Amino acid sequence: MSDTPEKTAIESMSDIFILRSNGKIAHLNYEDYTKKELIVESITKTEGKRKYFFCDKDDKSFPTNLTGPTITKVIDWNLKLQGESDVEKKPGYFIDLRRITLNRLDLLESSEADKLKRDKELCDSSLKGVRDVPYNKLYQLAQSPNEDNLYIAFYKHPEKVRTPYNAYSYCISYIPACVLDKHELSKTHDFSKDVIEDTTAYLESYYGQTRAQSGAINPDDLVNNQQVDGGSAAACYVANLRTFKS
Repeated sequence: MSDTPEKTAIESMSDIFILRSNGKIAHLNYEDYTKKELIVESITKTEGKRKYFFCDKDDKSFPTNLTGPTITKVIDWNLKLQGESDVEKKPGYFIDLRRITLNRLDLLESSEADKLKRDKELCDSSLKGVRDVPYNKLYQLAQSPNEDNLYIAFYKHPEKVRTPYNAYSYCISYIPACVLDKHELSKTHDFSKDVIEDTTAYLESYYGQTRAQSGAINPDDLVNNQQVDGGSAAACYVANLRTFKS
């Protein structure tokens, strides 16, 4: 079955720009972080098809330090129980696109929003909320990761709408810093030189200088913008890792 126009449009708005601690900016498009081989956790309606990593397989609890913030640190304690992963993962940053997705969908015109299908909630009565970081591991929260390894959480069906009262299918992908290096904005061939320069200036001004940590920009909001038009790379998710103390 082919993708709907709404699904294609929303996926096209789901690029992520990462302001890295090394002063550079990386760009990931939707396909770059949703590939099957990158997924370390996948919580779906079908129990037999689930893949666990941060979520505990037995009691379905989720780490407190990864619950709430749009961007936060993944510490050593989070990686002691690496679920079903067969590749060693390292501490880094957790970017939760689920926390900022509604910022974009809320901006759709009501007539457009009516076209979007509603996501089906998870009906798992065994979910047990969160589990706290042990007292003797709290010191790790103050430590900064040595590398910009990324763990990106996103809804499995980004084109569908949800309510804040239910849990929905989601995935978490892992992108090591060495891969992120290959996606630096200055190296990309996805945009023209002018678009790269305009996007860099925009992101450095409105996120780098202000130290805003995250955001989601709807292309429609930039249609009449003199600095960055609606076709710019800046219409997407933004994650600023420079806000963390080194």
